[in-house]
Amino acid sequence: MSRVSFPVCVLFLFVLQAVAVVRTHPGDNLVRKRREWILPPKPLKENVDYTHLESIAKIRSDYESNGNIQYSLEGVGANKYPFHVFVVDSKTGLIRVTKVLDREFIDTYNLSGVATFPDGKEAEKKIDIRIKVVDENDNSPVFGVTKPTEVDELSPVGTSVMKITATDADEPGNKNSQITYSIVNQNPSDDMFYMNNDGTIYVKKPFLDRE
Repeated sequence: MSRVSFPVCVLFLFVLQAVAVVRTHPGDNLVRKRREWILPPKPLKENVDYTHLESIAKIRSDYESNGNIQYSLEGVGANKYPFHVFVVDSKTGLIRVTKVLDREFIDTYNLSGVATFPDGKEAEKKIDIRIKVVDENDNSPVFGVTKPTEVDELSPVGTSVMKITATDADEPGNKNSQITYSIVNQNPSDDMFYMNNDGTIYVKKPFLDRE
């Protein structure tokens, strides 16, 4: 009897885009003046160095004209680990990114922008800043454990032999993490098997002969 194990997969490459999203707390407009946020048109992609940019966003309080407003950021990636991935100029409100982002480490940063008076009192309510890191196809598929299998001699065409599985660490649910399978080489090279897109291997020719 023949033993077959042909784990091969092909990963399609796609590039997706997403944008940083900024939203205020519901009802903020009922209790304070409008605060402006200036966002760049360019999304933040993983593995791209944006550290040279002057800013990727800006906080501006309506009390800024008095010249006594100080800005700060709160949240994971600011004052919580990993610290200072995003920093803000306390005087200008310009927000910068200090490191190259990795979506597989953190896919979304949920920060709070804070505007305070010199005495520490908040000038306005905190505002939410949600920065989604754009996925890059930077992970290859990884095969699960594949054990040798057996198939009977003279098995009919279409007989299921085994199923190969693989996983991908790119963003779930998008094309960067979709996997398709194919056989690129068979030994012996009699083209006796074929594989469909879900990784299942089938008998292609009814001439399997152990001898």
